Amino acid sequence: MYAGVILVVLGIGLLLQNFGFLRIRDIFEYWPVLPILWGVNVLYRSRSLFSYMAGGLAICIGVLKLLDNLDIIDVGARFYGPIILISIGVVFLARNLTGGEIGDGGSGRGGMLPVGNSGDQMSMDQPHISPMAMFAGLKRRVISQQLESGEVMAMFGGVELDFRPARLKNNAATIEVNAMFGGIKMRIPENWAVEVRGSAVFGGFEDKTLPPPASVNGEPAPKLILTGNAVFGGVEIEN
Repeated sequence: MYAGVILVVLGIGLLLQNFGFLRIRDIFEYWPVLPILWGVNVLYRSRSLFSYMAGGLAICIGVLKLLDNLDIIDVGARFYGPIILISIGVVFLARNLTGGEIGDGGSGRGGMLPVGNSGDQMSMDQPHISPMAMFAGLKRRVISQQLESGEVMAMFGGVELDFRPARLKNNAATIEVNAMFGGIKMRIPENWAVEVRGSAVFGGFEDKTLPPPASVNGEPAPKLILTGNAVFGGVEIEN
C-alpha cells in the first residue's frame, strides 16, 4: 500500500514538473508527511504499547523534520537520538508499571537477555502471551491449550516462538507482532492456517507455511491471525 502511494505521489509530481507547475525538489521537502501518516495509521489500527510508542515516535520525528524542511524551526540531527532514547525509556517504564518485564513472556520468569544469547527455552501456558525483546534475544515455547490472543515485540533484538505444542481457543487466535529493527520468527503446527494482516515499512512479513488440509475431522483448520507492523525489521512464519 505504502509503495503504491509513494509511486503515485512521485508520478504526479513529475507530471506537474513537466507542465511547469512546480519543481520536483519542492515535493521532496514534504517527504516527512509519509512517516506522519504511517504513525497516525498505526495509532488508529491498534492499541498496544508498541503502537503508541512507534506511532507517536514516527509522528513526532515527521513533524519536526517537516517543520525543519519548511524553515519554520531549525532541528538538527542531535535532537533525534534523545527522542528515540526517551521513547524506549517510556516503553520500559510502562511495561514495569503494568506488571510485566522486558523479555518476560508472562510467566514471571523472564527478564532481559544479553544480546546474541537466546537463553533457555521457557514455556508459556497463558491464553494471552506478551513476550518482548529489546536489545536482546528471546526464545519461548507456547504450550497454552486455550490460546486466544497475544502481543509480540522485537526492538533491536529477536524473538523466536514455537507454537507447535499449543491449541487455539475456539479454533482461532489473533496476535499482534511488531518488529522494529529486529526480527520475529514463529513456528506453527502443520494443521494451522495463518492469515497475515500486518503492514510493513522497509521490512516485511514472510509466510513460509504450507497450506493445511481444508478441514480436520469435518471442522475448519485452526487459524492464527497476525496483525502489527514490521519497521526496518521482519516477521517470518513457518510450519
